Amino acid sequence: SAFACASAGQKLTLDPKTSHTLQVLFKPTGAGEIRSSMELAVMNNSFEDACIELEGEGFVQDVAFEDMPDDADGEALKLGEVEVGASSSLSFTMRNHSDVPHRFAWPSLPGVTFSPSVGHIHAHAAKQVVVTFCSDKPVVHSAVEVKLSLQRIQYAPGAETDWDDTMKVVKWLSDAEFKAHNEKLRRAEEAAAAEAARREAEAAAAEAARLEAEAAAKSKKGKGKEDKKSK
Repeated sequence: SAFACASAGQKLTLDPKTSHTLQVLFKPTGAGEIRSSMELAVMNNSFEDACIELEGEGFVQDVAFEDMPDDADGEALKLGEVEVGASSSLSFTMRNHSDVPHRFAWPSLPGVTFSPSVGHIHAHAAKQVVVTFCSDKPVVHSAVEVKLSLQRIQYAPGAETDWDDTMKVVKWLSDAEFKAHNEKLRRAEEAAAAEAARREAEAAAAEAARLEAEAAAKSKKGKGKEDKKSK
């Protein structure tokens, strides 16, 4: 039963005008409403027997965290003090208890990364998440709330494939494909360099125009002073 009472089966003696409190524990093993009862029998007086109805409802989160680090406070992760440029990592398990797949996404936080940060978790499946703290400058995170985005999804028939952003696909290229790929990269680099040169030339021209305008303004101002002196 999902209900338990430590005093069950024991005899209790109540003095006149006194009371006794019974502790009932509810520990469901699944989701849904659960009903039970507890009978109280009064010795030598069956007319005073009572039946206490017990009701409870168990629920299960669609996606829950498991295998949290030993020093975690509930769902609070402690990455500790880390030197600038160094890193500290810990891991936990994310489990889908529902009957439908979910899409998950972790938000960005300065110096903190989740891997995987976005992906799918199938029904009744689990996925390990690694949290890493690494920053190139001093940063402090204290009791920062990180909200996991969850969304129920439905796959197209035959497309039930596990996916997250840590998965890589390796594709072997033929010599022709490899040369075409390199040529594409070369052209992209040349285009980027040409664009950078164009912007640099425009910036230089704008700066030269500004300096020329300043020089003309100073020259005009100095000429005006000379005209006043000659008068």
